Amino acid sequence: SIPGVIGINGFSSNRHEGDLTTPVGIYSLGTAFGKYANPGTVMPYKKTASNDIWADDPKYYNTWVTNPEISGEHMLRSDWLYDYGFVINFNIPERIVGKGSGIFFHCWRNPNNGTAGCIAASENNVINILRWLNPSKIPIIIEGPMSEVLKM
Repeated sequence: SIPGVIGINGFSSNRHEGDLTTPVGIYSLGTAFGKYANPGTVMPYKKTASNDIWADDPKYYNTWVTNPEISGEHMLRSDWLYDYGFVINFNIPERIVGKGSGIFFHCWRNPNNGTAGCIAASENNVINILRWLNPSKIPIIIEGPMSEVLKM
């Protein structure tokens, strides 16, 4: 158990783009990423570059693209939020445009500020989780209030 934060507007079973909620459900994990070299994870790891975008463009919706001309979120940020993290495979592989994109587990601003829909924790805890994760064990994340989690 570690301290963490979720979307500013809490959890949602009916998440959609821009609602600032964290989706309820059980999700597999995607690529680990970061601004810096691999911190010691055996998960597939991508060091972010200036051309890396998490697309919200309908043609590439909810995918990592290397094209700064595509609409979406820059993965190489000037702040520390994406210094380390991993993709939560929400709305993947179906990729329904408008359902929500770019749900990650990443570094938090601080323990009192929510996210735009991601889950966040201190950088040390994100790094420790990355080092603990093992793709051969098929890791998942279970998201939601305890009352919903107990029904999953």
